[in-house]
Amino acid sequence: MIKPASTLRMSINERLEGQGLLSLVATPVGNLDDISARAIETLTACDVIAAEDTRHSGKLLKHYGIATPLLAYHEHSSSQQQQAIIDRLKGGQHIALISDAGMPLIADPGYQLVNAAVAIGSYVSVVPGASAVLSALVLSGLPSHSFTFLGFVPSKSNARDEFLYAALQQDKTQILYESCHRILRTVQGISALAPNRPLAVAREITKRFETVYRGTAIEIASALSDSSNDSKGEFVIVLAGDTEEKGVSSEGKQLMKELIALLPPKKAAAICAKTFSGAKSEYYNYGLSLKAQN
Repeated sequence: MIKPASTLRMSINERLEGQGLLSLVATPVGNLDDISARAIETLTACDVIAAEDTRHSGKLLKHYGIATPLLAYHEHSSSQQQQAIIDRLKGGQHIALISDAGMPLIADPGYQLVNAAVAIGSYVSVVPGASAVLSALVLSGLPSHSFTFLGFVPSKSNARDEFLYAALQQDKTQILYESCHRILRTVQGISALAPNRPLAVAREITKRFETVYRGTAIEIASALSDSSNDSKGEFVIVLAGDTEEKGVSSEGKQLMKELIALLPPKKAAAICAKTFSGAKSEYYNYGLSLKAQN
């Protein structure tokens, strides 16, 4: 017998018999008080909780006196682990899916479980709540009417440069996740490509040491370099869209095409900027676009 939270509509309850219920439950991104009454009720009432990290989630459950059993479900879970959850849904159980923080499925593989649950006819419901993406966006002070979430920045340098170049070409606000170990390098990478691009970097959202840096890329790179206390925690980068006119001349583009096959992008860009009008960063961006096409 499924034990859905009482806040689900009766019409839904009547459909759940033997169908299985998968609840996607948001958890706090930092401050444990940022959890809804409905989330607590759902996590208490369900048969089992599928968690990204059972040890991490166990602390949250203990804080609220929730004794529901936990099982692991994350990006490294095997197909057998997913099938075990699906079998529970087939048996009519109520499964709650949570991530380490915020909304499940955002920058994690939970969508695969949702698709599998839908395929067998189970009902999928959401218990919304905290989100680091939206929290950082509204804190940034940057345009929020249209935006794209790009997930985590690649760790390898070449992939990171191409990723950042593509993000900087967009005309809408871009939101990125980054770790504390790579945040300075990534912001410096943005600064090298577009030093005057407005952006915001938020860390430890909702926690005691919540900090938001706002300014141009070069300003924030400098602030992060000088900081001795703000290199810990989880970071969200909010990047303003591209609204500037491009200043790369047709002659400069032609020279860049010839040089990029012989020289590193930065050196080729320096030669082009010295020879023709336009900023070195603009030629560098153009060079990266050429390499991405090959």
